[in-house]
Amino acid sequence: MIDQFFKLERACEEIQHLNIEIPHVVTYIQDEDMFLQSKEAEIRQVSPGLAQQVGKHRMERAHFNDQHMCRFWKLALLPGFTGTIKPSVSIELGRRADNLMDIDCNDGNREDGDDNGHGEAEEDKDEEEDEQREEEIHAVVSALIALTIDG
Repeated sequence: MIDQFFKLERACEEIQHLNIEIPHVVTYIQDEDMFLQSKEAEIRQVSPGLAQQVGKHRMERAHFNDQHMCRFWKLALLPGFTGTIKPSVSIELGRRADNLMDIDCNDGNREDGDDNGHGEAEEDKDEEEDEQREEEIHAVVSALIALTIDG
């Protein structure tokens, strides 16, 4: 029972960390692609052969990045997902990246223009889930106290 309580606590902490890290990865993917595109265009005027190699590298990276973004989309569709897959603020570029990469992996389950449902209704749902989680933790702690006193 105690182990279950601490596993639940660690799982909640891990979710909070992932809610921070996922947008960081999405931002990195977007920034890397934009950087490689700009360098390819810049180098093309000086060395077309080198620009072609940069383009090949960019396309190879895009293949793997597309796979990661598809996985993030599928993760975002799971019930109980509390994060976002929108890019976070890019410190290096000093701008806000508001657009998701143009990858369609939503399998038709999400309408266009949906920002992962984080409107007012979703915020209410998040609050209810937080309250439910607190109630579960309270129940586990109460059970532990009862076991300790009775034991």
